[in-house]
Amino acid sequence: MLVPVIAVQVVALATLGLAFALTPGGQRETVQRLVTASDVLATPVPPRVEPLTVTPLYDRPDFVTDEDLAAVLQQVLPKFPREQLKPNFVEHAVRIWGVDIKFNIPDVLDGSELRDFLTDHGQYSRSWANQKVAPLLTVRPTGIAIRYGVEAGASVHHDHWLASLTEAGVALNAP
Repeated sequence: MLVPVIAVQVVALATLGLAFALTPGGQRETVQRLVTASDVLATPVPPRVEPLTVTPLYDRPDFVTDEDLAAVLQQVLPKFPREQLKPNFVEHAVRIWGVDIKFNIPDVLDGSELRDFLTDHGQYSRSWANQKVAPLLTVRPTGIAIRYGVEAGASVHHDHWLASLTEAGVALNAP
């Protein structure tokens, strides 16, 4: 019973070796790089630290008038209660307004306050001080992660936190 298993393994390894031997040089180097552990564990280098800025391609007031746009923006002002502030609300607000917006309106969070709530554990903790919730940012063996899910004080989506901050203009080297 053991002999057929070993025979199959020998045939499989011989086939793999033959395929590798017949691979042209450049492709062979690529295959070797793919299976080298140091390449797999290497830290990727981002192409930039500052996020790119995407600007509108056109202005079409015949589609949406300035008055209509102002009415919608008035409805999505980041006017949230400071207690038990939901990360999902803040993520959407910072995506809409960016981190540089200053409203000078009482009870409306400025862009820097939105950013700080998402990136500063002290700001987050103050909002959830009277509740027993886990931190928004958690430390894992692979690095910092976002607590996400449906429980109180969590981000709703696993990748929304990072996408929101980068779209709002926060650089990779920001605290």
